[in-house]
Amino acid sequence: MITPFDNYHETINTSAPTMWDEPELKLIPNNILLNKVLTGWGATYCEIKSPRHSIILVPNKCQIESKYANQDDTDYLFPVTEDYKIDRLIKHIRDANGRYIKFISTPEGLTKAIDAILATCGNPYTDYFILCDESHKLTLDVNYRVNITRAMDHFFCFHNKAFISATPFIPSDPRLQFFKKWKVQHERSIKKKIHLQYVNNLSSAFKEYIESYDGEMLFVFFNSLNGIHSLITKFGLQDEAKVFCSKDGIEDFNMVDFKAAYYKMDIANLGRVNFLTSSFFNGLDITLTDVMPDILILTDQNFANHTIVDPNTDVYQILGRFRQPDRESKSLDRYRNATHIVSIKHSKAVKLESAVQNDVDESRKRYHQLLAMQSTTTDEYLREQVYGEAITRVNPYYNLLNKQGDFDHFKYDNYIYGYQLKLCYCQELAIGLTYIKSGLFDFSESKKVYLPEEFETMSKGINRYSPSNIRTILEWLVQNENNQGELGATGWYLDISKRFPLIINAVNILGFDEVEQLETKSQITTALRKLEIKEGKVSQGIIDAVYQEFMVGRAYEAKDIKDKLQYIFANYELKASVKATDINTYFTTQPYYGQRPLTKKEKQSLDDPDESDKTKTVRMVKLVSRKLNQLNPHSTRTHNYNPD
Repeated sequence: MITPFDNYHETINTSAPTMWDEPELKLIPNNILLNKVLTGWGATYCEIKSPRHSIILVPNKCQIESKYANQDDTDYLFPVTEDYKIDRLIKHIRDANGRYIKFISTPEGLTKAIDAILATCGNPYTDYFILCDESHKLTLDVNYRVNITRAMDHFFCFHNKAFISATPFIPSDPRLQFFKKWKVQHERSIKKKIHLQYVNNLSSAFKEYIESYDGEMLFVFFNSLNGIHSLITKFGLQDEAKVFCSKDGIEDFNMVDFKAAYYKMDIANLGRVNFLTSSFFNGLDITLTDVMPDILILTDQNFANHTIVDPNTDVYQILGRFRQPDRESKSLDRYRNATHIVSIKHSKAVKLESAVQNDVDESRKRYHQLLAMQSTTTDEYLREQVYGEAITRVNPYYNLLNKQGDFDHFKYDNYIYGYQLKLCYCQELAIGLTYIKSGLFDFSESKKVYLPEEFETMSKGINRYSPSNIRTILEWLVQNENNQGELGATGWYLDISKRFPLIINAVNILGFDEVEQLETKSQITTALRKLEIKEGKVSQGIIDAVYQEFMVGRAYEAKDIKDKLQYIFANYELKASVKATDINTYFTTQPYYGQRPLTKKEKQSLDDPDESDKTKTVRMVKLVSRKLNQLNPHSTRTHNYNPD
């Protein structure tokens, strides 16, 4: 269960009136969970300066770039991102010349740092201290960042390690049972001032707020690209608004002809109104010397559930992004006013935590019963197709397992936390109580009810497969028709293929001229399905064979998918081209990064034979659910049905 920090083993007392007056921190101890309480306390800075080799894990790339850009000349810090290949990390280690080596990375980049250290004959697990900063994000993000668990397996192998956050959880992972809980006790106030406003229409509330806004600079935290785009266009903010989001988000904004979107936070890029998505909620330093900004946090369950923010973590972290620029800045809060506008779904029913835990316990029993039954049968069909398929449907327990089939405590914590957060937004009273119970805020609240004639609506204008985007991609393909294979153009083509796979797949299969006549995503999908039916790819015999060969819940490499489909098609004498993406005809899929053993050829190329048991990270496709139905699970059909 996710619980607040209590029963501390040690307390660090500090009477510093500001962050600038904090005494220089000593080395962060080993095997501790540190609740620093205040953001900007200097723990990460302390580790960068510490006289030891270190790896610092932060939640997102924007935090890496912020810390790296603001390092001192005396620091020897290097970022671990996709922009730098492992050779650059190896060079950083070899060029240290006695300096203490520092790496800063997301959890997903940890294996790259470890491989670089191993390549220089170092031992990362004994030679380096590893600090997991903003550790609460491990629980919050594990649901959609599948490689976090893999990173934590490495984390616990380090002899010297620590978790730290201003808004921590205590994970249920038993590997943390020997960690000591430490807390920083501040004499200065830790509370942030904020006003909570309940409304029945968020767009109307935003309109009223922005029309009366008299400040110098506004930061709007709203975790919805569609919502941000709608507010900007609806209320005429194109000339004064800037958006800070992921690289994918920037591409989406470019497609709707909005160019003021950035993935790096730079003072020079700020506008009068700045919109930020969740990548910028944690671990980022925003230091403004001449401006006292205002903060607006938006939550609209009626528009998108992912706009929900947790007062205990997200809101406190957001308010802590704004740092005192110098010693003369004595204000407790480096912002003028903060407001959280909330529009909730009153009809939303939410399970109590006890019921959720009971669901997990009951599904665990069913899962192990099916495993026992599966192990007793010698019938391959029963073992793989009947029991194997049934096991993947035992939820929520099956979804709380890692790829090795072991119970993942971080996924479990995330699952419980998701329902806890839903309970906070089940009604207005619950949100206010959450703010009060946290003890983190000087809190006030109000309510505004808008009449139906005052309602403003938000549209979802960012549609990746909108008719205009389809036309744009087709125009780009025409413009680059003759240089897709040239150096530079190949990267462009691969990027488009990744972002718009349906269009690229349709052009390759149906031909450019036919796709050009299709105006919508549904029309393209229908045309592809008609061709698949004509070619026999979705005839019942093929469907049966594919579902006997592939299992829901498993991840497969693209090469394996293509080989298996090619074998099935050949068996059924189906004369059709085969691509790994054909699997999308039969299954709902999601991209997945997994591990596989090295091939014989890969082992032979290793410099060190002792590394032959290593694995390789590969891009895979996880099969989430079936799209079609089997006619008869016991079918003995040996040839493809031909209506002619």
